[in-house]
Amino acid sequence: METTKTGSNFAPLSRDAMHDLFGESAAPLADKPPLSINGLWESGAFGGGSVCNHQTTEDPNLTLTGTIDMSSPWVAAMAGNLWVKVLDDGVEIGRFRITEGTGFWEFDLPSPLSLGEHHLTVQLGDSPVSNAFDITEIPHVPVEVPDIAPTITHVVDAPNHDVGQDGATGNTRPLLIGNAAPGSWVTIMDGATVLGKVKAGLGGTWMFTDNDYRSALGDGPHHLAAVSDSGNASAAYDFNIDTTPPPIPAPEITYVVDGPNHDLNHGTTDNTRPLLIGTAAPSSWVTIMDGTTILGKVKAGPGGAWMFTDNDYRSALGDGTHHLSAVSDSGNVSAVYDFNVATTPVQQPTPQIDYVFDAQGYNLGQGGTTVDTHPRVMGHGAAPNSWVTIKDGEIELGKVQADSAGNWTLDTYAASLGDGPHHLVAVSADGNASAPFDINVHVIAAPVIDHAYGETGGVETAIGADGKTDDRHPRLEGSAEPNSWVTIRDGLVEIGRVQADDKGHWVLNSSDYKVDLSNGAHHLVAVSDSHTNSAPVDFTVDTTPPAEAPFFIGAQAGDDQIFLYNTDKTDETRLTFFGKGAEPGATVTIMEDGHVIGTAKASPTGAWMFAYDAAVTDGFHHFTAQVGDGPVSKPFDVAVATAEPHIITVYDSNIGGYYNHDGISTTDSTPRFTGEGPKGSVVTLIDVDSGKVLGTTTVNTQGLWSIEPSLGPGEHHLRVEADNGKVSSTDFDIRIESTPSASSQAEGHSLSDVLAAGEGDLFATDHGHDNAMLSVHDVEPTTEGMAVNGSNAPTHDVSTLNANLVLPHEQAHTHAVM
Repeated sequence: METTKTGSNFAPLSRDAMHDLFGESAAPLADKPPLSINGLWESGAFGGGSVCNHQTTEDPNLTLTGTIDMSSPWVAAMAGNLWVKVLDDGVEIGRFRITEGTGFWEFDLPSPLSLGEHHLTVQLGDSPVSNAFDITEIPHVPVEVPDIAPTITHVVDAPNHDVGQDGATGNTRPLLIGNAAPGSWVTIMDGATVLGKVKAGLGGTWMFTDNDYRSALGDGPHHLAAVSDSGNASAAYDFNIDTTPPPIPAPEITYVVDGPNHDLNHGTTDNTRPLLIGTAAPSSWVTIMDGTTILGKVKAGPGGAWMFTDNDYRSALGDGTHHLSAVSDSGNVSAVYDFNVATTPVQQPTPQIDYVFDAQGYNLGQGGTTVDTHPRVMGHGAAPNSWVTIKDGEIELGKVQADSAGNWTLDTYAASLGDGPHHLVAVSADGNASAPFDINVHVIAAPVIDHAYGETGGVETAIGADGKTDDRHPRLEGSAEPNSWVTIRDGLVEIGRVQADDKGHWVLNSSDYKVDLSNGAHHLVAVSDSHTNSAPVDFTVDTTPPAEAPFFIGAQAGDDQIFLYNTDKTDETRLTFFGKGAEPGATVTIMEDGHVIGTAKASPTGAWMFAYDAAVTDGFHHFTAQVGDGPVSKPFDVAVATAEPHIITVYDSNIGGYYNHDGISTTDSTPRFTGEGPKGSVVTLIDVDSGKVLGTTTVNTQGLWSIEPSLGPGEHHLRVEADNGKVSSTDFDIRIESTPSASSQAEGHSLSDVLAAGEGDLFATDHGHDNAMLSVHDVEPTTEGMAVNGSNAPTHDVSTLNANLVLPHEQAHTHAVM
């Protein structure tokens, strides 16, 4: 590590750091200072000990220590140039540079440190400042401990169990924890009774343990307070002590099990020693009784559970009804558990299937057809309270218990019925089977919700999984069985019903909704008439306009990690925009010059990113963002300039005409050069030979520029450069003559000469302004030049058969063709 008093250049945010700024998992940089102060250490002359925050010291030679979060985006932003400023009351007193990657740092404060109070902080670049460390430098005198009122912060009666204010406990010596002045004595009071004393540590924390009590606390309410030696008392900590043990619970028989995983449930069994399971007071003995007969005893475990197994029986149970109870040693008796033992097999009656109903309540009848894969099966004729098994051939569909009259109903299936014929039978516990009940099942494939679209601000956008929309009637699209009906449900509420076309495609439009979707979360499924459901589509409806508009952070130009800010210029045509300020999950609509160009989904932090997939044309562009019908963001302006600048004409004021090619000679030492360039860019006219800048101007919104330099006699090779880095592909050569040359004179053709042959094809339009528009047709030029005056530049190629000329009134009929 090194320290210095000199300044340093702090690097701008890198692309990765900027990504952290709006990434879904990153917190805003401003919320997370990368540095923290951990302590302050005295020199060896004063023992080399630490100085606590808000304390005093007599040592003028101090060392400040702390840590740096090397994973902080601010550290990444500094790109290894980790200069740290040390501030005292906001004033920089020194700097040091972190060159190691351990995350720890130290800094020797300027010596000697002046007497008085010091408010120390550190700061990395322009990041938020660290936590403050306050000390007071005093002369070499003993440090006085301030007298502050102590506090009781915790009353603990068992490990990790805090007795809250006004709580209750059975512990008569609970642990007390609190704070006081460092090194001071604290007296613990219960009302006017002194319970004991304890000394606070150097950090001010004290603990009053069971050994510190003069006597145990008795049953009833207690009002504890901590009092300093000067009489400052804490707020009272009230709680109640109750050492009366809770009453012993009566035992209970919860299960009688006559086979693996089979609860007898007060039924009949042939097991003469069934397993009994129950509860009682922890570690207590339980006597099992059958009426007045003792069957045996068992001890409950530490948790109160007990099991009475076949080995615990004094004798087996005989055939007939039994009335079992569990009795504790204190005489508490459980409720009676009745069941029957029958070791002689009893012939069970044969159950019958009477009806099969589909989910619509339709009675199928023998040989009926349904789309329901779980139809309700009803019957009678079973033994009272016996179990009936319903089978489809050899496949068990489910089990159901008959009522006391032998009637039964199967609603819950262990397996669904597949497509095709089925032969249902009901089987008793001893294997008696009913006559088969035949039905056919035609399974309709489950429908699918493929897409959900919400209309936001007149633009329809897809609602992604767990997305958000302000549309109460989003359009749904999906697939189903051809020509089948599909019901759309939101939970248990039907919101619409549509029919698929002959290709199985269906659409639920806004007009098909039976109800409006309310604000909040929605869980939509598509249900077929055979009650097969689609996978759910979850999204949130939020019609509340956002209180604030989203905003742009900047844009990345092309693939070169060039980051643009508002009003910046670029020669890249591919832009990716970054912004924040949207509600989490909201759809952000991005517009260019008022026209929608796309949408983006906001992250959980409200950040959003939009990659414009179209090439941005040359010129000024105004981008805005909006969420729903909320406020529109401030414009984010970008100037795109990709074109190469060049000269297209030279105006010679001596002859009042234009040249549209180089290699000319003129006596006009201030010719006016007109050209084209990237809209909004700055172009510079340069004399190549001397390197002299002849003029600078800004290209207008039509892509034109004009510069009128002062040129000396002789040859000049001119070049045009634009601030987008583009340079004219060829030099423009011009010669300035001190006297007119023959080649530079007008060829003597007046405008009337040029137009005489085409007089019948000349049309003039006077709009009452400064210029008149003349259209000439069927004129066959004999030169490459063209004379035009006025505000409009001439066309590039004058060898066409048609030409438009814009002439000022006062200069009409005075121009010559060059």
